[in-house]
Amino acid sequence: MKKRSYRIKNILEELPTLEIINKRNDNENNNRCMRCKMDNESWNHVWECDMNSFTLYDIVNENISKNIENLKNKNIYVNKDRWMDRIIKILLDNSTIKANQLIIHECIKGIFNKRLTEIEKNKDIKIEMEKFIEGITIGTKEKIWNERCDKINKMEKYIDNKKDIIKNKKDKKGKNKRTKEEEIIQHTDLDEKLIRLAKNNLVRNNKKLMSQMIADQYIDRLISQQNNVNKIWTTTYIYDLEF
Repeated sequence: MKKRSYRIKNILEELPTLEIINKRNDNENNNRCMRCKMDNESWNHVWECDMNSFTLYDIVNENISKNIENLKNKNIYVNKDRWMDRIIKILLDNSTIKANQLIIHECIKGIFNKRLTEIEKNKDIKIEMEKFIEGITIGTKEKIWNERCDKINKMEKYIDNKKDIIKNKKDKKGKNKRTKEEEIIQHTDLDEKLIRLAKNNLVRNNKKLMSQMIADQYIDRLISQQNNVNKIWTTTYIYDLEF
């Protein structure tokens, strides 16, 4: 997902979570998170899922440390613990933009909350606090959203592969069944051919036997009549002879 597209969808809470995808497709499929399998995968849940490798606290803590270091480079010194407590307290306050959300959710969307940017009446601190908010926005995308997408893609690929394996097994089973049926048909056809061949051979053998018997009878008749066998055999048609 491109940076601009992500920012817009993130602000509108239209990132392609299961809840959003199923809603768009008028699909009543289960919206339960594929990673933790505990809650529905809503926009809020993505950042709070127990299966995230990095928590929001990790990302906030990292960016507060950067913020303090950047202020120090500008010769602005703050007490680390107190500064961290002040920032976290603000982040955990309720958002004035959307109900049931916190100011940290505004930071995830890249919204500059004045309570953070104007935490002190100092221009340099304001600039660094804007960088702090931007750091949370980028950090949550790279360390939570991108990781979530990678895991979901792997899960979906695994599920698709599993479906393909099951389908291939069914196809193979059906193919084997068809092959056996074809073999039975082939054997049946072969048996029928052999039977026909045997019948034809029997008919030919019977005809040959009958011809031999007729010839023997004619020869016996000719001999009994004391005729010249060779002469009669070469000059007389079998149809002209009488029994």
